Amino acid sequence: MLKKIQEIILNEDPKNPLADKQLAVMLGLRREKIIALRTELGIKNFRERRREYIIQDAEKIIKSQPMISERAFAAALQKCGYTISRYAAATVKKDIEKHKLNEKVTILPVVDENHLKNIPTNSMSEPFANIIGYHAGLRLQINQAKAAILYPPNGLNTLITGPSGVGKSYLAESMYHFAVEQKLISFNSPFVIFNCADYADNPQLLLAQLFGYVKGAFSGAVSDRIGLIEKAANGIIFLDEVHRLPSEGQEMLFSILDKGEFRRLGSTKVSSINVRIIVATTENIESSLLLTFRRRIPMLIDLPSLNERPLEDRDALIRKFFMQEAIKTKRFITVDKKVMRFFMLYKCPGNIGQLLSDIRVAC
Repeated sequence: MLKKIQEIILNEDPKNPLADKQLAVMLGLRREKIIALRTELGIKNFRERRREYIIQDAEKIIKSQPMISERAFAAALQKCGYTISRYAAATVKKDIEKHKLNEKVTILPVVDENHLKNIPTNSMSEPFANIIGYHAGLRLQINQAKAAILYPPNGLNTLITGPSGVGKSYLAESMYHFAVEQKLISFNSPFVIFNCADYADNPQLLLAQLFGYVKGAFSGAVSDRIGLIEKAANGIIFLDEVHRLPSEGQEMLFSILDKGEFRRLGSTKVSSINVRIIVATTENIESSLLLTFRRRIPMLIDLPSLNERPLEDRDALIRKFFMQEAIKTKRFITVDKKVMRFFMLYKCPGNIGQLLSDIRVAC
């Protein structure tokens, strides 16, 4: 099978090489299997195989017409014999511009053209488009996140679950930027992040940080203090490791979730507040969160571990991280095919966070 794949790729049209999906159909294999076999052979994906040809023609076009529009640029490439969408052509144009700004960087963004078909030309401007798996392995989760933000009138409070390192915080931040982009909250609306584990050993201090307190509420409360909930007014608060919030704290959130009301610790005054709440946990929600708390959060988004993600997503993550490190260090980074294969196949219990750390160590 390895030899067959090699022969097919050697005889393909270099301007329009075969994508993994096409190879999978031709050979009657799963796409993930094709990616693994191609990686073992040290063969680049179709976009990289086409790159050396398309870049030469693209640079000639841009040199002769520096102010060419994206539509005209795509048409010019098609005239050269490339089967390419307007959006994919725009990506090539941006790659060339980035390369000029970072001439010392040899690793450039990789975008699978198969995922770009039928996507509006402005779609990559939205925050979720930066998440690997946006149109593949995480499509369901992204659609859930969008629905949670767009649901009228003030969205749906959301619980994100998944093991450590899968990108729960990153998804929450993307939801915030999406809400701003959709003009559901203003551009200067706050996005407050609070990790409940930071104060897990001191429940009173944890609740004080969240809800604030009035003078005399407890020993040491010498003046009134605003809490993070109030600081997040008209914006979004993200509570990570919410399972570390004591049952008392979960119950104190009920009035916010139900009525948009809260009280500072030690106060009898009820204040109204408009805030969207996103919480996350690595634990089993059945055992770590009150049933009455779970019922008040209608949207549940479960993020898969890295090992559960398609190999295509993992490949894109690895390339993205190597590219980031090349830019940060301002160094040429050449990655041997055996290294790529290792990062594609090794067990990574710490998920995306560990993958990034391991790649940094390798760099």
